[in-house]
Amino acid sequence: MGARRLHKKRGHHQDNFDIVTTNVHERPDGSVVKTSEVIVRAKHDQKLNLWVGLKVARQQQVVDLRVNERRWVTKRSRKARGAADEFAKLFPPKPGEEKWVAYEVEEAAIPHSPANSFQINTSLVLDRHVVKFPDAQVVTICACYVPAGGHLSAGAVIAGHSLIPAPRPGQKKRGKRR
Repeated sequence: MGARRLHKKRGHHQDNFDIVTTNVHERPDGSVVKTSEVIVRAKHDQKLNLWVGLKVARQQQVVDLRVNERRWVTKRSRKARGAADEFAKLFPPKPGEEKWVAYEVEEAAIPHSPANSFQINTSLVLDRHVVKFPDAQVVTICACYVPAGGHLSAGAVIAGHSLIPAPRPGQKKRGKRR
């Protein structure tokens, strides 16, 4: 039996997510919250769990990731064993600057779509900004079905890039203090 794949509409060298930022703000504790509307150019019609990986700055932590209001990741989430290494083999991080973090998402939390494209709303919280205005951080995001043998191939992964702009100087922080 062949590899289980999210059915991609385009090749692996192009983004499979069209990400439109709807809001970015910094909380009083220094964490950054980015909400987005995302068009996923893939079909999800399998009853399988996903690996979701994010390539972030070496010193950053993922605090929370929600898809359509469902919590996929918290800062207490256990990382998927071996997944970050597999993503790093396909999309190497810059040595000393970036790292992969990866998590397993239960099938029940994944939006299903028999179509080749569907929309989701996301909220990503990172523990800090790592760039200064006017720059933006690029976060690579990948998803794939959990591979049966634990090893990924590029054709089994859908990928996208999310930009997180740095706050403007003097911009007020929003949200509750922790």
